[in-house]
Amino acid sequence: MALPEEQFLHTYTYQLLRNVEAQTLVPLFKQSVEGGARLFRETGGTSSWDKVVHILNMQLHYHQYDDSDFDSTLFEHILWNQDHVYLLKMQSELSVDEAFQRIAHSPAVNRKLRVITRTDELISSIRKQGNRVMIFFKMGVAYLGRNRDQCTFYVPCVLDFENGFVQIRIKESLCGKSGVKLKNILETVQMYINNHLNMEVTVSFYNPTYLHTMLYNMFTNESAKAERILKEHINGYVDDEVICEISTFLEGKLSIGQPEKYIDRVKSILLQHTSENLTLGEFYNGFIFGFTFFDKNFIKSLTRDPSRQPIYNAPVYWNLKDLIHDERVVKQLSVYWRFDKDDFEAVPGEDFEFVEISLEEIYNCIEIHFYNKQHQKRGLKERYVLRKIIENLPR
Repeated sequence: MALPEEQFLHTYTYQLLRNVEAQTLVPLFKQSVEGGARLFRETGGTSSWDKVVHILNMQLHYHQYDDSDFDSTLFEHILWNQDHVYLLKMQSELSVDEAFQRIAHSPAVNRKLRVITRTDELISSIRKQGNRVMIFFKMGVAYLGRNRDQCTFYVPCVLDFENGFVQIRIKESLCGKSGVKLKNILETVQMYINNHLNMEVTVSFYNPTYLHTMLYNMFTNESAKAERILKEHINGYVDDEVICEISTFLEGKLSIGQPEKYIDRVKSILLQHTSENLTLGEFYNGFIFGFTFFDKNFIKSLTRDPSRQPIYNAPVYWNLKDLIHDERVVKQLSVYWRFDKDDFEAVPGEDFEFVEISLEEIYNCIEIHFYNKQHQKRGLKERYVLRKIIENLPR
């Protein structure tokens, strides 16, 4: 049972603020505290985190500082500044308001992050925003840098009532330095929500085959769009006259019997050559830059361009494409998408947004790896990614 609220300590700690990079924390602090720039300049300390912790606590206890805005901004920063998101399936017969009402009296609801809870208490704070309930789990301590600075390892979790997902958000570097295993985190969150949260929400893992089919559907749809663009850049593509000439050359000059079997290979070479000569902007909706699949013998094939260039530039895509369509098992897909921020259906123009991600089935859930850290726009980008995932889920 949680301690009464009044028995908690209300103070900022180094471990909490270490979740924010110093170059982000200091401007945030200066904007939130009156005279913050002067106070920061005049306060001693071995690091920016030490100085901010000291000033905030002095302001709280001696100057009646209202830190609500600072706490809200800190919460949002930690929520969005995670490079990996894991999607599990969520079901509930309640609306978000009805479900949240079930836990309205929990001391964790709207609790500020600076409130120090018992070390064995799993939940730091629970908040509601629109159709989402956000829960900050404490999963231990990460040790950072040469001095092994202690940093509270938060795992933000979002219950998305609109789309039927639970998002478990993890910063990979903190996870690795905390010693906590990813599988244990996923299982802990799932079991807590199902057995202890009392919101009448059920969270479950997916069947991996279902997710492989989703990734295959996405591979098929994105490839089809890209190949249409490539064909648009070839005048007449490969018409009957050209096919006849190629067949005559293969059979007459190279003595290859049944030359029609090799026509598709010639077409693939032409499309690959065209891809190599297109600018990235000409793939106006985006492109695949990596994929992983298993064949019927469970042989893994991994293809990824380290510079994140279109996979259609590489012979391996054209060589493996038919086999992928035969097996229909894609485990991982890396995609660059462009989109119009005001209309996801529109063809993006010059003023576009973009997102680079990898999607993978891991531990029976969907892993989304975000490659860029612009967390100010992560909400927008995640809405687009979730929309693409939902579009490709098997019916």
